[in-house]
Amino acid sequence: MRSEWLTGLLVVGLASGLRAAYVLWDPSAPNNDQLAYARVAESLVAGQGFARDGTPETHISPLFPALHALLIPIARSEIQAGVILAVLVPS
Repeated sequence: MRSEWLTGLLVVGLASGLRAAYVLWDPSAPNNDQLAYARVAESLVAGQGFARDGTPETHISPLFPALHALLIPIARSEIQAGVILAVLVPS
């Protein structure tokens, strides 16, 4: 039983490491969805509520932008916070 857990942890660790490497070295620019989440997260951090460009956001769910907003002060930029979140939360 113990070896099954260790094998499972090894597989999860390897998959997480590969995902982190892909996200961190992916040269592509953020897509429109990623930018929308980033704008809502910035609005949350600025105290303007769940909005994008000054208007209430009704097209995306609140969890991902809320997590993104929590990481912005730690990462010191909304793009870097998005990268960290992409590593931590699989799509």
